[in-house]
Amino acid sequence: MLLGMLCLSNVVMAQQEEESAELTLEEYSDAFQESFFEALKQKGIENYEKAIDLFLECKKIDKETPALDFEIGKSFLALRKYDQAEGYLFTAVQKSPDNQWYLFELYRSYFFQHKNDKALQTVKKLVAIDEQYNEELINLYVNVKDYDKALALIDEIDNKKGKSTQRDSLRRRITWMKADQESNEAANKQVEVVKKKNPLDLMREELEAIEAAGDHTALFLRADKALGQYPSQPFLYLFKGRALNKSQQFQRAIYALESGLDYIIDDPKTESQIYLELSNAYTGLNNLKKAKEYLKKSQTIQ
Repeated sequence: MLLGMLCLSNVVMAQQEEESAELTLEEYSDAFQESFFEALKQKGIENYEKAIDLFLECKKIDKETPALDFEIGKSFLALRKYDQAEGYLFTAVQKSPDNQWYLFELYRSYFFQHKNDKALQTVKKLVAIDEQYNEELINLYVNVKDYDKALALIDEIDNKKGKSTQRDSLRRRITWMKADQESNEAANKQVEVVKKKNPLDLMREELEAIEAAGDHTALFLRADKALGQYPSQPFLYLFKGRALNKSQQFQRAIYALESGLDYIIDDPKTESQIYLELSNAYTGLNNLKKAKEYLKKSQTIQ
């Protein structure tokens, strides 16, 4: 999303050069003028460090002229020394708060340092001066993933200027990014919910899903494997016993279910369900006396 800023930057820089050239030098000494013009020359051939030294010489003569802070800040920007650039550009803006060229370069120093909050505040000041900076504001909203504000600003510009192919294309891109963000947020929330669940609760849900699917062999294998990890969990014996009952392996079911009863501690629901499955197992073995006995126990607990 640097394209907007780079295009706008070319226009702004040309205007900035004019502003620097308009600095009235007649009132300054020959030493000041010599250093200032030599600094501009060095900056023009991209010898920024030398230019900075010369501008600093000028500041020894005149500390108050914001154009000097501005030129030093721009030169530091060209050297990608953004923190130093920010200091001088901020000083220039303090001295001349409504100068859009100073504000624009200060904004660039924030932008390249990813100081999004300060960049946003500065661009909003620029928009108040010239609405062409709305493009930068849209870019910043996208950078901070505030897609709603970016789309709202595009709509606002469309209402004032009419629709454009470029803005329509930008709107589609931002809408896609917003949808992708929402999808990722939903997925992350789901992951967080799963993380917060107790592993045993997740295990129970998994076994219930397998049982609902009617795959008794898979239910047995999963419950049996889980018991290797959680051998003292009675509900795992219950699912294992149910799977064995469904497979008509009644004697094995009884063994599994009775093992589960050994681990019951203050869990009447699971205890009742185990007794019910024991009743079913004994019914399968045609031992109706035992079946009635366990059915009664199940109903008593319920």
